[in-house]
Amino acid sequence: MRAMKKSDSMEEIVFRKLQTEKLHKAISELPEKQKKRLILHYFQALTYVEIAEREKCSTRAVEYSIHGAMQSLKKFFEKN
Repeated sequence: MRAMKKSDSMEEIVFRKLQTEKLHKAISELPEKQKKRLILHYFQALTYVEIAEREKCSTRAVEYSIHGAMQSLKKFFEKN
């Protein structure tokens, strides 16, 4: 989420807040492994290799897991 600017309108601020809440809800509904890997990659900036090393699994497993999470998020946003 980007930082608010002084020039942002109230509508923009409310819209971003609602989108952020929607994203948090969508992430919370993911399977635990997908959720964890998605957060590590996108919010903590870990690479697939770093996540794989941390979880003692293959990089491919991390890649598939994150891809699956992104597909689930896409479907969630298309429905909602």
